[in-house]
Amino acid sequence: MVPDHPWWPSVRITRPNGILPYLQRPLSMPRIGARGEGHLNLASEADLEQANRRVADAMRRIADLKAHIERLERDGAGAADARILLAIFETSLELMIDYRDRLAKALRG
Repeated sequence: MVPDHPWWPSVRITRPNGILPYLQRPLSMPRIGARGEGHLNLASEADLEQANRRVADAMRRIADLKAHIERLERDGAGAADARILLAIFETSLELMIDYRDRLAKALRG
């Protein structure tokens, strides 16, 4: 959800590195799929559980930020910066969900 305003930066997030700390190493399907061949850093159920926890945490943070924006607007304060932050959080959440889903698919075969 990107606000439709002329002051909105025209930056499109295409890589999660730097935004989501747990994605510092890009997810590669061959790395995940290379089970039992002596490869290190294989994806595991623990990785999936961690991804699920992070998605849930991000959803809580977004809900909190939306409530904060509502309070700001109800009190007559500006919420433009908070809305920009919300858009960034929502984009990050989309990336987290995509990562989690790809990880689950790779683990489930």
